Amino acid sequence: MKELTAGLELNGRPARKRSSFVSLISLTSLLFSSLACNALFPPRPVVDWDTRPEALIVEANTGGGMVYEPNAIPDGRLWGDGRLVWVEYDGSGARQVLTVQLTPDQQRATLAGFVEAGFFGWDDYYSPGVVYDAPSTCLRVALVSLTKSVCETLSGAPRAFGPLYGDLASGAGQAGAATPLAPTQGFLTAFAIGPALPEGSTAVAWPADLGLPLDSLSQSAGQWLEPAPLALAWEAINAEPFYTLLRDGEIYYQAQLKVPGVTNLEPPEKP
Repeated sequence: MKELTAGLELNGRPARKRSSFVSLISLTSLLFSSLACNALFPPRPVVDWDTRPEALIVEANTGGGMVYEPNAIPDGRLWGDGRLVWVEYDGSGARQVLTVQLTPDQQRATLAGFVEAGFFGWDDYYSPGVVYDAPSTCLRVALVSLTKSVCETLSGAPRAFGPLYGDLASGAGQAGAATPLAPTQGFLTAFAIGPALPEGSTAVAWPADLGLPLDSLSQSAGQWLEPAPLALAWEAINAEPFYTLLRDGEIYYQAQLKVPGVTNLEPPEKP
C-alpha cells in the first residue's frame, strides 16, 4: 500500500496538481464549446419589444476615430412605437434627416431580420487588430428578453452586418413613405471664432430680427430655441454637419445644435 501511495504522490502533491490540470482543461473545453455553440446555434430571442415612444429599440451609428462631429446624428434609429429616423447624405456632405412610421408588422419584420441573421450570437467587437484612428460602426438591438451590441472597426464582422446596418439606415424598405424630420425643440450653443471666415468655409447669416444674438449664446452654456431660430439652426447644421458656421453681424460662430432623441449629444434638461 505504501508503494502504491508513493506512485500516486510526487513530493507529496501530484494528485492535487493533476486534479487542477484536469479542471483547467475541462473549463477551457467548456469555454470553447460554449463559444462554438453560440456561433453555430446563436440565441433566438422572442421578437418582443418595449412599445413606448421613448424606448430606443435599434440604433445604427458610426463614430469615434480622430474626427470630432459636434452635430453628429446616428445613421438610423428605430423607436418603440415604430418611428424610424435615418440620415441620407449627398455628394457635398450635406444631409437630410428623414422619418417614417413603421407598422407593428413592419417593425417585427425588421427585428426578426436580426434574429434570423444570428446577430445575438455574434461577438461584441470585430477589427483586424488594434486600431486607434478609425471610427467604429455599431448596431444595437434591445428586445424585452435580450439586448445586444455589435461593433466593427474597419473589417471582420459577419457578412450580414452590413446589410442589417444598411437596411435600417435607408428606411427599412419604407423610404418611399418618408418625410423630412422637423424638430420641435433644440438647444443651441455658439462659439465665437472671430471676424474672419475660415478659408474654404461657408456661413449662414443669423438675422437680427430673431431676437437672439449669438454673442449671448457664446457667453453662456447655450439656450433652448423658439420655432423660428430652431428651423434656421436645423437647416444650417444639416447643410454643413461637420463644421457649421453662423454669421451674426461681423462675427462668425461655430454652432452646435442638440435635438432630443435625434442628435448623438443630448441637451441638458429644460429648467
